[in-house]
Amino acid sequence: MDNYKVKTDLAVEINEEIMRRDGALKGVIVQENKDEKTGIGVCELKIINRTGEMRFNKPKGTYVTIEADRLISDGKDYRRRLIKILTENMEKMVLGVTGNDRRLKGNSIRKILVVGLGNKNITADSLGPVVVDNLRVNRHIFNESGYDCGLCAINPGVMADTGMETADIVKGVSSQICPDIIIAIDALSARSMDRLNSTIQLADTGIKPGSGVGNHRQGLTKENIGFPVMAIGVPTVIDGMTPKNINEDIKNICSIIAASINICSKRIIMN
Repeated sequence: MDNYKVKTDLAVEINEEIMRRDGALKGVIVQENKDEKTGIGVCELKIINRTGEMRFNKPKGTYVTIEADRLISDGKDYRRRLIKILTENMEKMVLGVTGNDRRLKGNSIRKILVVGLGNKNITADSLGPVVVDNLRVNRHIFNESGYDCGLCAINPGVMADTGMETADIVKGVSSQICPDIIIAIDALSARSMDRLNSTIQLADTGIKPGSGVGNHRQGLTKENIGFPVMAIGVPTVIDGMTPKNINEDIKNICSIIAASINICSKRIIMN
C-alpha cells in the first residue's frame, strides 16, 4: 500500500493512522513510556528500513515525541519536570547523532549551532527565532579565552526577506564555524487539535524549513549541510489554523525549549 498522505509533520500521528488502518507495521520500532509524576508521555519511534521510509514518507531515523498536555501551563513543578525530560531526551539524541557515549567521562562535542527557523513577525511561525532569543550563547566568551567551543545561534530569516535559501545560509555559516552538531528549531503542523502547542518532536534526521506553514524549502540535513543535524519542532498549526492564545503559548514553549538547550549544551560541551 502506498504511504499515507496524512497532513502532519508528527511521526507519531502518521503511525497512529497506519495502526488504525493496518495494524502493526514492519520497518518501525515504537517504545512508549509515561512519567509517573506528571503524566508526560514520551514515544520513541525508529524507522529502520526502506519499508518504514516509504510508508511514513520520512527518512530512516529516530523520532521522539514528548506529549505534555500542560506544556503551556505555568505550574513550576510541572515545568521543571518537563524541562528535565526534554533535556534528557535531547542529550541522548545529540550524543547519538555525534557518535558520543554518555557513559564516558569525556566526549568530542565542542561546538553546537542552533538555527532558529521561521518568521519572527508571524507568531505561529516564530518558534525558532524566539527560542534563539532565549538562549545563553557563549561561544564568543570561550573564544575570547582562546577556546574554539561553546553554544552559538543564528536566525537566518525567510526567503521573502533575504532572497536566499535558508539551507544556503546555514551551509555558509557552518562551513566557517564547523559545529559538531546543528540543532534546527521550527514550527510544525499537526492533524489533531489536542497536539497543538502541547507536543515537542525531536528528530535526528534534520528538517525541511517552513513545513509547518506550508513552505517547503531545501532540507537542513547532514547530506545537504555537511554537519549532523537534529531537529526540534512544535506543532502550531492545523491546516493554517492556530489556537486563540498563540502569543502567550509560543512564549512559554520557547522558554522551555531554550532552557533545555542551555542545560544540555552546558552538560556536554567539553565535559
